Amino acid sequence: MRLTVRRFRALAFVACIASSLCIPRPLLAQTGAPPVDPTLIAPIDTFISAVLSNSPKQMPAAFASSSTILDDVPPNVFSGPDAYLQWYDAFLATNAKQKITVVFLGHGSPHYAHVAGDRAYVVLPTDFTYTIAGKPYAESGAWTFGLVKQGGDWKIASWAWSLLTDTGE
Repeated sequence: MRLTVRRFRALAFVACIASSLCIPRPLLAQTGAPPVDPTLIAPIDTFISAVLSNSPKQMPAAFASSSTILDDVPPNVFSGPDAYLQWYDAFLATNAKQKITVVFLGHGSPHYAHVAGDRAYVVLPTDFTYTIAGKPYAESGAWTFGLVKQGGDWKIASWAWSLLTDTGE
């Protein structure tokens, strides 16, 4: 098939429209997923609160007896009964080394949630803003949680952070 000017322009127009649909937008603004049981989100909010208030003693209430964390904080994989403390210590060390000050860490309504008995899978759009040596920086991503019911409450068995967009000034 010969590519005429008319076809080229049509393809360019379609490519332009398609690419505009892929422009990242702030994740917290996205909606449309059906509401989920708030008890699924409770341990996640407990964990976020503990991080933002520098209260690691609150973290055990959010986590299962053993957990795994995958994050961009070195050494990237944390596992075992104290995985959240391993991660938190590495998070603080990374922040100190890079002169990071956390401003905001929060999530929107789940993009996806699935419960199967005493197990659950939840994907949250998440925004994380901070400063590095006083300069503003922001990340948006998908925070994915594996939850397990222990003692009648949902607990975090695993989580993974997937960075989708970041901005620095």
